[in-house]
Amino acid sequence: MPRRSRIVTLVTIDRKRFGAELRRRRERAGLTQEALAKKAGTTGNTVARMERGELGASLSMAQALAAVLRCRIEDLITRGPK
Repeated sequence: MPRRSRIVTLVTIDRKRFGAELRRRRERAGLTQEALAKKAGTTGNTVARMERGELGASLSMAQALAAVLRCRIEDLITRGPK
């Protein structure tokens, strides 16, 4: 049986951009950091640190945040100020 090669793409996410977009979307949704955190299964402190660019999000956390904010993960990582 032939061996299949796998192509893995690593994406580097700018935490400041991610945080700015996370904050923008959270505020637009009318949610506090605590409310977003509770719905996404994390803490308000974690959301605050992500918004400040001090902490990145795992794939599962980014999925949870995007689901609560009704957007795609791509929307969280491709916008925001440079």
